Amino acid sequence: MFKTVLLISLILTSCVANSSNKIDEDTYADVEVFSVMPTFQNSAYEVSDTTEINAKFNSRGIGEKIKHAWLMSFTDTTKCELVAYNRTPLLKERVKISAVGGLSGYGSLIQIEFRFSDPSLWQKITADNVGKRLAVALNGVILCAPKVNMPIESGNCAVTVTPSQLDRYFPDLTIEKNIR
Repeated sequence: MFKTVLLISLILTSCVANSSNKIDEDTYADVEVFSVMPTFQNSAYEVSDTTEINAKFNSRGIGEKIKHAWLMSFTDTTKCELVAYNRTPLLKERVKISAVGGLSGYGSLIQIEFRFSDPSLWQKITADNVGKRLAVALNGVILCAPKVNMPIESGNCAVTVTPSQLDRYFPDLTIEKNIR
């Protein structure tokens, strides 16, 4: 399994940023949380394999039942992970981004923090999925699929992105230049 999943799993469990910056403007994101299919819990591949696997996924009709996404490794650009997930989200909400910050000790990775409006629903979803993975999408893009280690009661959550992902998926998000 990738170091990426471990890092994001720790962040999802603790939901605490190491060096976050509050953002002044109101910035929102559409968040969806999906359950990850158990048969795809540890699906590491070479980036060069993705075209062939996508074709197999689509030719066998799998894509009609479930969706899939590729998560790039933060540490090895030749590796990626296949995440297959149920089409129906467990949670779908427009959230306000509460903070954006660098993760000290993890190079240029950036953490985006937000809070769900119904902490009890987030607690139920995480409690029902302890030991399983959840795929988290922001603005329609699956950014992580961490393993849930324990129920999260606060309603807080965070995802980690690279600077290029931040620019691509959140072009209007302005943050201090020192975390890039």
